Amino acid sequence: MRVTDQQLREVRDRLTETAAEAARRTPGVAFLRSDLATVLRATSRLAGGSGSPGGAAPAVRVHRTGSGDAWEAEVDVRLAVHRGTRVLDVSRAVRGAVEAAVTADLPADTAHLPGGRVPRVRVSVIVTGVV
Repeated sequence: MRVTDQQLREVRDRLTETAAEAARRTPGVAFLRSDLATVLRATSRLAGGSGSPGGAAPAVRVHRTGSGDAWEAEVDVRLAVHRGTRVLDVSRAVRGAVEAAVTADLPADTAHLPGGRVPRVRVSVIVTGVV
């Protein structure tokens, strides 16, 4: 069965929301934070009228690497932590929470995923500030 781009987008969007929610719920996380380039791109789209005010710049990105049976789901999370917390502890907790949540939210029926199997999930956490 051929996987359509629309099916992949739907899975990616759902996993992005799942990852963002898991990161937000992690103790020590102040807020999720987009990188400057993403904010500027979103702002320019809004100024040009092609974006929507509801479409905030993403602080969490889910993308696919590899091809065929060897693909992986990579999740990048950018966030700020509360002052007085250990950055390393918070980032490890976020990585574990996001990995567990995304893995649990992957479709049970993998027939429409590339390779017909559940991918490995890799999570990167970038702490951009302490507040």
